[in-house]
Amino acid sequence: MSESPLSSEQAEADLARVAAARVAVVTATRRPAWLDAIIAVGIGGLAGLFTTRTAWGMGAGAALFVLGVAAVLWLGRPYVRRRGRVVDGRAIGTQAVVNAITIGLFSAATALAPRPGEGWYSIVIGLGLTLVTFVLIRWEDGYQARRLAAGDYHRYDLL
Repeated sequence: MSESPLSSEQAEADLARVAAARVAVVTATRRPAWLDAIIAVGIGGLAGLFTTRTAWGMGAGAALFVLGVAAVLWLGRPYVRRRGRVVDGRAIGTQAVVNAITIGLFSAATALAPRPGEGWYSIVIGLGLTLVTFVLIRWEDGYQARRLAAGDYHRYDLL
């Protein structure tokens, strides 16, 4: 006994349900935006304070970065919603691009910093790098969540 074939309306409805379920999975597995904002503020603040080219600015930047890392590690523990992470060539390449852009902008900003006392430059660099880092971190986390939801990985590529 064979089952009757699906009509095109039933198939479209099933595809719509699958797409809605995929969106729900992606939404549920992403890190909270505020946690990514803490990371971005830490990196942007580090860059902004380093570009002051003063001893107190560099010390405060390092302290802000260490406190930011500690806050993310401590506050982020309850928000770990998924254990899997795709680590195939595409995912590693994506992470490398995100890190290269962030490190490149940070390095360029600190190397091109004007003489000490140019506060406007430090503020612009800090805010700009915070925004860029936040966007990149959210993009990379969304990329991971979409691939996990779609099953777009080999079972040996999942950590």
